[in-house]
Amino acid sequence: MTEAESHTLAGKIAALSPNESAEFDRSLIAIKAERARRTEERLAELRAKDDWELVADICQIARPDPGEVLGILRDGGFVRGGPLLAMLRDAYRWGFRASGEGWNYEHQGPLVEQDEAFVRKMETDLASFSVRA
Repeated sequence: MTEAESHTLAGKIAALSPNESAEFDRSLIAIKAERARRTEERLAELRAKDDWELVADICQIARPDPGEVLGILRDGGFVRGGPLLAMLRDAYRWGFRASGEGWNYEHQGPLVEQDEAFVRKMETDLASFSVRA
């Protein structure tokens, strides 16, 4: 939302009658409560999965975004460590092996691991992760 849009919205909220303001407050509380409930439900589902189920979920992402993968891992309860990095490498490779497009639209399946550019990109992406509990 832009600053101008925020200002416009604030003006509309300030102009509400007392009854409208009370209804607005109730709606806002309900929306925030529902959002928090969905977040807690998502976290509980992720944390209930074993490591392999969580990695399998990540591998289902067609074009894994490192930020999205990091969020899933963090929400699933992963912390930085040797086994995690090895698992991330496997997930990264499996994702491209399963991809119909392949790495950079050139290599599909296991051939992707023979491409030096892919290996460098994978290591760079994985090194950028900063997983915290």
